[in-house]
Order: sequence, then C-alpha cells, then structure tokens
Amino acid sequence: MRYPKEVIYAVLVVAAIICFIIGYSLGQAYTAQEIKAYQAEISLLKRRNLSLEDRVKELEEELMGLKSENLKLSGTGEALRSRIGELTSRLEKVVRELEEAKRAAEEERAHSAELEDKLSKLSKAAEKLKDDKELLVTLRAGVPETRDEAERFWNDTRELVERIDPNMVPMIDRILYYLDSYFDWVEAAPSENATREAICDWLLNYSRNFEAQQYGRAIAEFRSAAYNLIISHLNEVLIALEEVR
Repeated sequence: MRYPKEVIYAVLVVAAIICFIIGYSLGQAYTAQEIKAYQAEISLLKRRNLSLEDRVKELEEELMGLKSENLKLSGTGEALRSRIGELTSRLEKVVRELEEAKRAAEEERAHSAELEDKLSKLSKAAEKLKDDKELLVTLRAGVPETRDEAERFWNDTRELVERIDPNMVPMIDRILYYLDSYFDWVEAAPSENATREAICDWLLNYSRNFEAQQYGRAIAEFRSAAYNLIISHLNEVLIALEEVR
C-alpha cells in the first residue's frame, strides 16, 4: 500500500521538528553546564588575581622598608668612618706626645723612683696602643663580601683581639657562628634578570632569617665594643702622660 506524498512529507517534517527540539534541548543543557563551569573558573581567576595584587603590594611595602633601613645603615657607616678618622688622628697625636714624654722621662728617670713607676705605667699603656692601632686599621677595612675572605678576615681579627682583650673573643666567635647563615642568604640572591617578585621574595627571606640578621648585628656590637676599648686605652695613656708631666 502506498502513502500519499503529502503524508510522507508531513511525517518527515514532524520528525525533523522533533529532532530539532531534542537537539536544541540537549544543546541548551550542555551549553548551560559549560557557561556555569566558565563562570566558576572566571571567579577563581579573579580571586587569585586579587590575592596576587595584595601579595605584590605587600612585597613592595617590604622592599620600601628594606630600602629605608639600608639608607639608615649607610648613614651609620658614614658616621663610623668619620669617628674612625677622628680616633686615628687622635691616636697619632697621642703617639707623638708619648714619644716626647718617653724621651723626657728617660732624662729624669734617675732622679725619682716615683717617676720610674709612672713611666712603667706609661710604657704599658703605649704597648696597648700598638695593637690598638692595628685594630683601628682592621675596623677601617671593609668586611669582605665573599664567604672565604670574610672567614679569613674574622679569624685574623680574632687572633688580634685575643692579644688585646681576651674578653672580646666571644664576640668574634659569635660573628663566625652566624657567618655561614648570612652568606647562604647572600649567595641565594636572584640573577640580574630575575623578576621583581623573585627579588622581593629574596629580600623578604632576609627579614625572616634570624641567623642571617645576627651576623650584621654581631659585627655592629663588636665594632662598638672595640671603639670603647680603644678609647679607654687612649684615656689610660692620657692619664699616664699627665702623671709623667
């Protein structure tokens, strides 16, 4: 039995419409899922971006703080160099006066046992000045910027300090103890082509590294103690000079 063409066409049209409706519904459902997934991913990326922006701001503030601290330390270094210059000039003047006093004392030694005792004190004070002058030269020299040279520098300084005042040796030992921690941080510095974030992270690591920070603090404490020691020795010489005159 044959169907009329109109019936066949009608059936085909109905079938096509049904297929279109089914395909459209499936496409809509799939598209809705995709849109939802993309929206979730966009929200996640926005949150990450905000977090990164906050991190960059935090690191920039940390970097500004480190720069400010570096400027303060530079100013302190200039003051120390000026102080060393003053001490050196004063030391040279005292040494000249000491030589003159020694010559005068030698001429009068036979006349007074009291003068002999004072001259002995003056000579002992003068012996201290010889090592003090070497210590001043060491303090004026910059601390080496490499691990091996810095270790050698502080070991040599330790020997000198042991002659001058053994009580200060633990200060040098403390510097040597923290030396490796400091240079571990220095040697971990990013390359010149590193990103700003890498540099900021490296600088931030210093503020978190207690032992690396202690190296610089131990050096500052030693220098302060050394200057005070030299000044006390200078005062001893001045007192001895006044007694001899």
